Amino acid sequence: SKIDKRVDFFRLLKDFGGVPRLLLVLKKNTCDPAFVRYAVAVLANSLVELDVRHEYCRLITKCDGISLLLLASDQYQHGNDPHSNLALRSVWCALLNVASTFDNVYFPCVQKQQKLAIINAGLDALEKVVGVDDEDVLFSVKSIFWVMYKVLHSDPRLGPNDFEGRDPVGKSVKFLLDLPGGAWKKEARLLTNSLWFFSLCCEKNFLLTRKNSEALILFCVRGVTLDPSSALHYTLHYTMVCAFKKTEKKFIRKCGIIGALATILESDKDEWSSKAHHLLHNILEFCKE
Repeated sequence: SKIDKRVDFFRLLKDFGGVPRLLLVLKKNTCDPAFVRYAVAVLANSLVELDVRHEYCRLITKCDGISLLLLASDQYQHGNDPHSNLALRSVWCALLNVASTFDNVYFPCVQKQQKLAIINAGLDALEKVVGVDDEDVLFSVKSIFWVMYKVLHSDPRLGPNDFEGRDPVGKSVKFLLDLPGGAWKKEARLLTNSLWFFSLCCEKNFLLTRKNSEALILFCVRGVTLDPSSALHYTLHYTMVCAFKKTEKKFIRKCGIIGALATILESDKDEWSSKAHHLLHNILEFCKE
């Protein structure tokens, strides 16, 4: 079968030392987006095959492959070059597949500083793709948010003090609020992945300033408007609960959160209607004080 042939190929690539050689050549060609696109695509695909993915993750980590992938991401140049956009997509696909193994007890320890470097690289990449309306770039953005979520979720050592001066919540939510409306239709999971990231940031109390809280509320309101079904997701409700506590009455009255909660109340999902009703009650009490 095709699956068996793929697994056989990746086993042979590993057994004959292909991974270290591929990473070595990648190190010499990180400035060539066409090369990065294809070379990293091989790594990304190897990490999809369940039979060999953990072996590949160990090899990539042992050969400093994570640093090389971050370097390749850093070489991305803002623009409409399809090779560059596809290279960025390949890089973050590979990082997503690597990060997906971080919770596995058999995976070798990845240093805290390297995990921190992955999140910082994700924030840097978001800054570079501002204004680029391209499907491959949006796929990369979706992957970046899931990678940042997986890295944060896998390591309780990562806390707000590790991100002084970076403001991961503020930068990320600003990027998303500035996206054109059509971008959300091109990449359906962008809303879901970003909400998982923001809900975890709320849980870890990541620099949730009043300004960031207001931006998160606006993002959640947009999320309900764009996709009412996603509005029923636990992450959106949890993010709104955490963020509204650090806002002011004047903002709450004008931001649209009451209308967004009304949309959830009109749904036929009893569980989420109950949660939305409870949050709406707390908001109305807050505004009366």
